[in-house]
Amino acid sequence: MRRFISAIILSAFLLGTLAAQTTGKGVGVIIGEPTGISLKVWQTATTAIDGGLAWSFGSNSKLHFHADYLIHNKNVLKEPNYIFYYGPGVRLRMGDDDRLGVRGVLGVNYFFQSAPLDMFLEIVPILDLLPGTYLSFNAGVGLRYFF
Repeated sequence: MRRFISAIILSAFLLGTLAAQTTGKGVGVIIGEPTGISLKVWQTATTAIDGGLAWSFGSNSKLHFHADYLIHNKNVLKEPNYIFYYGPGVRLRMGDDDRLGVRGVLGVNYFFQSAPLDMFLEIVPILDLLPGTYLSFNAGVGLRYFF
């Protein structure tokens, strides 16, 4: 994983003058609970679809898949490179006890000025609905490269 992150950062420096984007498709990593691959596709200048395929490294390891509809608000943080976002989503957790639920994402994006990269931090309350009702939380930081 270190090599993958290093390759993304090196690519950003080699690309030099490209500006960070709020358009296009991004792929990268998310580190936290769970840890894995993050994807983001911008729909408009303020909305995007986000997805992840990740693994929980806890004592009861599980595969997670999530998809979210994100709404970005540039006026909340008053900093040009930071954007607050939120939105609804779904999560499927597969392992010893499979679960399906809904997510509520709260996060902050940082857009690099000289590279097509974004960095993000998010906190996600989850309400599992199947096979029973359970409340849990995920959180993570990540880095994505946009093309």
